[in-house]
Formats: sequence, structure tokens, C-alpha cells
Amino acid sequence: MKKFSFETVRQAEKIASKKIRTKTFQWLQAAAEDGYTNYKNNEDLKKIKIIPKQLSLNGEPILKTKFFGKQIPSPLILSPMGHQTQFSKNGEIDMAKGINISKTIAFFGTQSRMSLDQIREKNKKAHLAWTIFPFGNLDWIKSQILSAEKNNCVAIAVCIDANI
Repeated sequence: MKKFSFETVRQAEKIASKKIRTKTFQWLQAAAEDGYTNYKNNEDLKKIKIIPKQLSLNGEPILKTKFFGKQIPSPLILSPMGHQTQFSKNGEIDMAKGINISKTIAFFGTQSRMSLDQIREKNKKAHLAWTIFPFGNLDWIKSQILSAEKNNCVAIAVCIDANI
């Protein structure tokens, strides 16, 4: 697998735009519905400032934290994104391998082309979280919760941005 080097989101997007089919890349960039959540996330991220003078006396800042009782190396976790097989044949399985290597947590969801059982089978120790897109009936939603529990998910989220 070829490795890509980038330091900023823009650099990563530039690489991705050349590697991913145009329509798939456009889907990735579109955000859900009217893009409001994407807009708000970007606006909120712009408000976060790191003031260098605060870190100048500490050569190795401690970023580790806990997320629902699991120790992770930084407060960054991977948010839900479905249909990752558009970008890699093994989609969510590959992403789970990456989060396992980095020792963080990632949300995977019912809008995936891979089941939670498949993801867990190939990533026994990864800290997985499950996202339910509540398109099904109550019995289906309950089955998703039970599957998340069976697969030792750290958390369960309900995603409502795709529902109309």
C-alpha cells in the first residue's frame, strides 16, 4: 500500500481529489443535506486556537484523555462516515486497522457496506464505536444496539443528519 505524506487538510484533499473517482470525491465533499453541519463544524474549529507561549515550557505536551473509560493518546477520534469501500476495497476494515495502530477510537455505522461483525472480526483489539442511522423499525434498531454490545463497542451514537 502506497503511503501519502501531508500536513494539512487541504493537502490531504488535494491528494484525495487525484486518487478518488470524481463523483465519489464530490460525494465526500458534499456533506449531508444542506451542508449545515459541515459549515458549523468548520466554524467551530476556526474558534480553537493553540497559543504557542502556553506550550513553550513543555517539550512534550500530554494530550492523552479518556473516552467512555478508554485511554486514548489525544482527544481526537474519528467521526462516523459510511460507504468507506468507495475509497478502499476493505473500507471500514482498513480504517479500523488504522485506528487500532494509532490507539484511538473510531465510529463506524449502519450506513456502511461492511457489517460491524466483519469489522470486528478483522480488528479484535480496536476501540470501535457504532453509529445507528435509524432508518429501520424498532426491532432493527434494537438488533443494532445488541450487535454493538456483542462487538464490545465503546459507545453507540444515533445519527440524524441523513434522515429527511
